[in-house]
This record gives sequence, structure tokens and C-alpha cells, in this order.
Amino acid sequence: MSGTIASGFNASQLPRNDDDASGAVPLGFSADFFGPTYSSVFVSNNGYLTFGTPETAFTPTGLGASYSLGVPIIAAFFADVDTRNPGSGVVTYGTGTFAGHAAFGATWPAVGYFFEHADKLDTFQIILTDRSDTGAGNFDIYFNYGSIQWETGDFNGGVNGLGGVSASAGFNAGTGNAAGTFSQITGSLTNGAFINGGPDALASTTNDGVPGQFLFLVRGGMVAPPGPPGPPTPPPPPPPPSGIDFSALNQNLMLAILGLGGLAGVLDNLGANTTNAGQLSTSRNAAGDANNLASLTIPADESAVQTAFAAGLDLGPSATQLMSDVRQEATLLITANASALNAGASPASLTDASNEMLAPAGNFLGMANSYQTSTSAGVAAQQALTGAIAAFPPPPGTDPPPPGGPQSQLLVADTTTGMQIPATGIAYTGPVAGVQEQYLNLTPDNLNIAASSPSWFIHSGSGMDAISVASGTNVLDGGTGSNFMTGGSGTDTFYIDDRRPTADIWTTVNNMHAGDAVTVWGVTPQDFSLTWQDNQGAAGFTGLTLHATAPGMPTASLTLVGYSTADLDSGRLSVSFNPDQASATPYVFIHA
Repeated sequence: MSGTIASGFNASQLPRNDDDASGAVPLGFSADFFGPTYSSVFVSNNGYLTFGTPETAFTPTGLGASYSLGVPIIAAFFADVDTRNPGSGVVTYGTGTFAGHAAFGATWPAVGYFFEHADKLDTFQIILTDRSDTGAGNFDIYFNYGSIQWETGDFNGGVNGLGGVSASAGFNAGTGNAAGTFSQITGSLTNGAFINGGPDALASTTNDGVPGQFLFLVRGGMVAPPGPPGPPTPPPPPPPPSGIDFSALNQNLMLAILGLGGLAGVLDNLGANTTNAGQLSTSRNAAGDANNLASLTIPADESAVQTAFAAGLDLGPSATQLMSDVRQEATLLITANASALNAGASPASLTDASNEMLAPAGNFLGMANSYQTSTSAGVAAQQALTGAIAAFPPPPGTDPPPPGGPQSQLLVADTTTGMQIPATGIAYTGPVAGVQEQYLNLTPDNLNIAASSPSWFIHSGSGMDAISVASGTNVLDGGTGSNFMTGGSGTDTFYIDDRRPTADIWTTVNNMHAGDAVTVWGVTPQDFSLTWQDNQGAAGFTGLTLHATAPGMPTASLTLVGYSTADLDSGRLSVSFNPDQASATPYVFIHA
């Protein structure tokens, strides 16, 4: 087998045929599919399973509102499969185990198309897994795909397996196409969409993060997209700066000539009581690469400093200028400090000169944070730069920073790479009164962002992100991905973007209370079927869940932890639909 196709599920098979179907085959468990509960299923040669009665239709039908067969159906690839050619595989089916649960599966392994063609072959699979551990009759539907080379049989207008009435995929309750009882995968009935290399190629697209796999959860008889991300593990606190000694006899000046993507970190131990104070010694490479500067002689070796900066990424003209500023200041500082120490100056007298370089270093850190990197070298460099700036004593006449500091107020971890990201906020200048700081990181990586100080605007990208705030007035915008957002003790506004998702999304809003609000961009009752259900969501964080579905569109789901449909009736929650005045973008507004 190839791709995501699971082995097994082959105790029985359909003989070579064109349009046959099996008799009733035991599932091995009970499946509640939109009301009726079934213990058996029928396997059709033409790419689908049915409940209650066998079906042999070979012309693909839309599985959305136009579905007309009137039988409950789960179709991974509804098309005119023909396995009579010896070059084609035959359909197999049986029970087994998948994803840790008892399962029933049917596999179409390298099957041909009507009329007896085997020049192009398709491989796909349907697996139903028993999820009675989450409730009686609950089960999961998996569509797994290998190579998909053809889309149409000859009878349906195909030429060499292409064109004509192309395949469809999805499910339908077969009960009259009421809203919420069907779903059709994007690309259904579209020429060239599902085949390898197509815009919706089944072998490489997904709705659950596994290329070549689609997952649908059947809970309480209703089908939903894959579940929401569960509650995150809080990001670890940042490591304290190490190797910095401010004793009277040894002033360690951490020169912040650090950048992204592999710049060397230089630690100069300039001891006032040493005879070789003019020698600069590198103790470690903060970026973690092999670019150690073994001995940088004072006066500063300009070419070595330039080499260190050349190892960084090209971040554009603004960042290049900042890097140049830091380099120049560092070079002057090294030279000045070495001369002063050689002349007998004490390390304490170097504080003012050291502080002269902090402004460009701080500016560079801000630029680096705005170019968040997922590489271990970049993260290490940013950590070292942050530690270097924090290590210098403040200039005379300035107050020390408050306990905790910025690093304890905003913690960010990239759970895709497993790396912590040093992060600080910048002053908020937007229209929301009361918000003080903002942090934007629009990476596709999965982020865990936790703010312990009050009043933030936090905006993440398209990953599966966790955002939590503590107090004050906050705006949490998780972007287009599936997110887990936790409000604080103040007034919070949550944003969900369903305007251009490429797959189903599910966001959980936790700790929403009176005065808080949720905006879901791009959803209208005219374009989507909206259903509210109780007790759905991640384990331990279930609540009132909105599913917004539309034919050929990814599903957007939102769980409000601790709420129920009774809160809609009582007025504890209010729901309205509005267009944004500036952009005319529609949105759902939910207010507590």
C-alpha cells in the first residue's frame, strides 16, 4: 500500500466486476448516522459505502443539496470503478484496528475504470472507527488516498479516464438534504481537481493535517470536522542569561553583535587585573554553529566582525542598516574599552561607554523579533541579544525595570519546532481603548502565546495556535487556523477568520464571560448553514458549538466553553450578523 492507505481490512473481497455491491457486512460496532443506528454496511464497487440498502449507481452525483439517491452514503471516490481488467486490483473489506480503535475498512487498491480500463489506476480507502468511548453510536470516518490517476468512466463522458462527469467525495444522510446532513469535499465533480497534481489532489490535500487523509467525526449522529486543538501546555519560562559576571574584578561585556540565522555571539572577558586585557576571547557561539571567533585582537579586527554579520540572513535595507549600526558601535566600544583598560581604567568606568551601544542593539532586537524565525540558530541569537541588553546596568539617572520585565510578561513557544521564541510587545496604536501593547506573529507554525501582563492585542497566523491573556482589555486574533484562546479577568474580544480557509477550522474560546465578544469573519446565514450543538469540543473544554457549513466549502466550528443552547434562549448570549462598514466583509458577532 502507499500514502496513507492502511494495511489489512482484506478478509473479504468483491469479485472482479463493474457495478456490483456486497451484501450487509457487520461493522463490529454500532454507528449512529444522522439518527438511525446501524450495525452493518454495504460496500459498493463504485467507491462508497451505504447504510440500510445496497447501491450500485455509477454516475457520480453531487453529495450536497443535489444528492438524489435517497440512501445514506459515505463516499471516498464516487465514480465508475471497473475491476474486470486483470491489471486492476479488486475491492477488499473487513474489520481490524485503526488509530487505536476497533474499525471496519474497505480498500480500492489500484482499481481501473469503465470500460475495463487499467491504463490509469486509483487507490483509496474508507475506514470507520468505533468511538463509543466518547458516546454511544459515535464513530470516525477516514478517507485515505494513494495515487489518483483517473476521474471518469467512459459511460460518463470520460476520455482516457479524464473529463466528463468527474468523481465526487463526501457524505449524505439520504434524508432530503436538510442543512447539516451532508458535506462534499472541495473539487467534487470538477474536471482535473482530484487527480494527482490537480488543484484539489486527494493524494496531497487534507482536513486533519495528514496529507492524503480526510477525517470526519460523527458525534451524536451528526458529522463534524476534526476536533479542536486541546488546551496547550504553558510555554516554559525563558532561560536566565548565563555566563555574565559583574564582580568588581571582572566586567564581562556581552557585545550584542547578534542577528538571525547564525550570527556569532561574542563574549569578551576584559579583566582589569589581567595583563592581556587587549585580547578578546570568544567563549561560545550563541547561535550554536561552528562560526567561533577564536581570537579577535584589539584594536578590533573589522573583517572578523563583518564576517560574523555576513553569516546572518538578509532582512532587507532597514535591518541591514541596523546591523551596520550595531557593528560600528561594537567596534568602537571594543577599541575604546581595550585602550582604557590598557591605560589602567577600572571596569566600572566603562559603564557609560557600554550603554552607548544599547540603543542600536535594542532597535536591532525589535527588528529581529518582527522577523520571527523558527531556526534554532535564530532563536538562540535572539535569546543571547536579549540577555546581553538586560545584562548591562542602566545608564545613570534611570530607574531599574519593574520586577519580572518584558520576558516574563509575554512567553511564546513555537510548538512546530519545539523552540521558545524570545518576544516583547510594542506600543499599541490601534483603535481599541485600553489596549496597551501588541504582538503580531503571522507565521504558519503552531504557536503558544501567553501574556501575563494586562491589555494586549495578540495576532497569530495560520497555524493551530494557543493564545491566553491575564487581565485588562485584550484583543485575541488567531488568524485563519484552528485555535485555543483563553480570556482573562477583564474585557476580551476574540477574532476568528473564515474568509479563505483551505481546510476545516475549529476554534475553542475558553473563559469567556459577561462583556466579552467573539467575531467570526466571513460567515453569513445566507451563505452558510449554521447549526448550534451542546457539549462538543476538546475533552474538558466542551460547550456550545457553532458549525458553519456550505457545499464545497471548509467547515468553520467555534466552541464556547461552558455555554449551551439555553444561553441563546435566555439572552445570556446574543448573536447578530453584520457587514464591516470599511470593507463590507460579513461577520457573526456573539456577545456575552
